[in-house]
Amino acid sequence: ERLRPRHLGEVIGQQHLLGEGMALRLAFESGQPHSCILWGPPGVGKTSFALSLANRVGGEAKIICFSHMDPADVHGYGVVSKDAVSVNGEPFPVVKNAPPDWAVRAANATHPTVLVFDELKCVPAATMAPVLSILSDRVVGGVWLDPRKVFMIACGNNAADSAGGWEFPAPMANRLTHLTYEPDPISWAENFPTYWDGAPAIGIRSAGMSDEDWEAEQGQLMTAWSSARSTVAAYIRSKVSALNAMPKQDRGAKGQAWRSEEHTSELPVT
Repeated sequence: ERLRPRHLGEVIGQQHLLGEGMALRLAFESGQPHSCILWGPPGVGKTSFALSLANRVGGEAKIICFSHMDPADVHGYGVVSKDAVSVNGEPFPVVKNAPPDWAVRAANATHPTVLVFDELKCVPAATMAPVLSILSDRVVGGVWLDPRKVFMIACGNNAADSAGGWEFPAPMANRLTHLTYEPDPISWAENFPTYWDGAPAIGIRSAGMSDEDWEAEQGQLMTAWSSARSTVAAYIRSKVSALNAMPKQDRGAKGQAWRSEEHTSELPVT
């Protein structure tokens, strides 16, 4: 969490999204961004980027993972309402969906809210149907999400990135603007050695350690840390394709993770 950019000014690269005159930048500057999905490898900062966009419009973000939810978790569970209807003079109770807390908070917020639908490609088919209706109708359990203050951004991994997931349904794809989130290896290498100017403390301060000893230890660790990160950055500059390289060989099942020892053997030797 300490490495997440706090605002768009700390996002490295992504000029095809944030550059002058680019569609996403214009959308957020106008205060009326469209629903979109960011495609990119795991761990490159897609979710952090969405959080930064929320900061840009002066609001807050809510990260929602539908992948571990049942359909009822998405649209709300049915509850018996206090209202009743009459059929042929006989009263019957009314069952309504109780909306999830995140939808109520977003609808009632006085500031902009960015709903980040994380790992959308991992949502199973049964749950994808109610998620689709959210994108289509902007209604969750009877609560309408005003497009003027509630924005939706999804994040997903491509199948080629060994991330697994389900086939993305065409009706869902048609309702989202598709954007590619591509880390720039050169910009990344320039900022990696200094931790983007926000290096955290290294190690754990033991009880009774004096300030002088703690500062001395931090100095030693920082020197070693900086040297190691500079070495990694130099390697990425010389081989930019290695920044987000994924194993390519067939592992017998789509999206199957590779074994740790196999992954280690594929690391470059310097």
